[in-house]
Amino acid sequence: MKNTHELTILSFSLPEEYEDPIGALLDKWNHIGWVVEQLPDSSNVCFKAYFSFLPNVHEISSELNRCCNDLMELGFEQCILRVDVSTMQEEDWKIYWRRNFYSFSIGKKLFIKPVWEPDPLLAAEKRIVTIEPGMAFGTGLHPTTRYCLELLDDYAGCYESVVDMGCGSGILSIAAAKLGARHVDGFDNDPQAVAYAHNLSMLNGTAECITFSCIDLSKYIPPCRYDMVLVNIYAEVLIAGADKIISALAPSGLLALTGILNQKLPSVRDAFNKRGLIERSFKSETEWSGILFSF
Repeated sequence: MKNTHELTILSFSLPEEYEDPIGALLDKWNHIGWVVEQLPDSSNVCFKAYFSFLPNVHEISSELNRCCNDLMELGFEQCILRVDVSTMQEEDWKIYWRRNFYSFSIGKKLFIKPVWEPDPLLAAEKRIVTIEPGMAFGTGLHPTTRYCLELLDDYAGCYESVVDMGCGSGILSIAAAKLGARHVDGFDNDPQAVAYAHNLSMLNGTAECITFSCIDLSKYIPPCRYDMVLVNIYAEVLIAGADKIISALAPSGLLALTGILNQKLPSVRDAFNKRGLIERSFKSETEWSGILFSF
């Protein structure tokens, strides 16, 4: 018998420059995925966020509008946001992702592939991370996630312990384990994300060396100091939690901060520089930036 479960779709259109910041904001709600489609004869794009339940549309719409107002104050194109609600069959959503998601490499050692593709024949140094695109929280395609994956690849062999703060899908934790980390901790304040991350780790055969927990950064107490600290969280949270984040870093460790809108970069730099951190590298892509720090 066919699965007839319905998904709720929240749709709205905005100028294309809003894609990255609004996409990042959407990730705070328990959707199963979102897509962006170019509108014909328009400079706008259409966002579609998919939910397995009926979300609080008023709350989401209000926060999206607040974000748009903040972005307009920073010089983004003027816009009016209206959220429309519709439904679709879950099976149609899965078919969409199977048609539109493809495997890709990160750096020299990482290969990201969807669960429905067989493992390819790769060079011995390649490590395969298997994901379920479209079903939750992160695939490695977003610039902020990709930057962290690139750093894990670049510094493979330099870390044995890793903490992934705001782990989402768990893709960073899993990649760290695949690249040789023996002790990985990941946490997120979303229980659904944590459950998904644990299941994905089981799928990848990394569950023995990764522990996922549901906790907010403000309440987190580091159990040890880590060789590598990954924090893919919004700039405001990075700044507010700077002392907590730094307390998890080993004296010779590396700290990767991503999820930083370019406009917020100076504030993040200042918050960590004045606490004694030294910037080792920096990357910017579209509206997003990432920084690698050490003591």
